[in-house]
Amino acid sequence: DARARVVRTVNSEMVLSYWHIGRELVETELVEYVQRGEARAEYGKEVIEGLSRQLLTRVCKGYSARNL
Repeated sequence: DARARVVRTVNSEMVLSYWHIGRELVETELVEYVQRGEARAEYGKEVIEGLSRQLLTRVCKGYSARNL
């Protein structure tokens, strides 16, 4: 039972973390830029790198562009 509770708790926290990352991405100015019709290949790297910088500043390590 204890292992199952741990797994559920960790899973819930991961989902919440990913939701917050998604919300951060939607709220950035980069998304406004992206929605002006730019091709994905051109903006994807910039979006991830910008999000990584923001998360590393606000949260802590573990949110490098490569990890995202």
